[in-house]
Amino acid sequence: MIALGTNDTKPQNWTNFKKDFEADYKNLVKQFMDLPGKRRMFICRPPYIPGDGNFGINDPNTVAEIPVIDKVAKDLKLGIIDLHAALKGKDGMIPDNVHPNNDGAAAIALAVFNALAGKAQSVPAQ
Repeated sequence: MIALGTNDTKPQNWTNFKKDFEADYKNLVKQFMDLPGKRRMFICRPPYIPGDGNFGINDPNTVAEIPVIDKVAKDLKLGIIDLHAALKGKDGMIPDNVHPNNDGAAAIALAVFNALAGKAQSVPAQ
């Protein structure tokens, strides 16, 4: 499971990374795919960021990353774990508007479990 992109949404980062995000993301994922051994890989949509975010991290740029991540997953034939959907609308689980609390971490863990197990369960609301 590879989960990247949240810190890239900071305006000072996204301005520089946006044009290379897809190629860099794909390159990094391929490096893991090329390691010896057989594995089942997933890439993750970045978690939802409530309100104005914090530390410059913001949801509009997170949302802009999602189609790029989806394209990388499609191109490389990888599964997607939707961490964004797991936390969207559950602002109480993200007290500093970036980092999930224990309930948020449990919601993320449930999303990961569901993807790995092929189950469709809803994340409990907070």
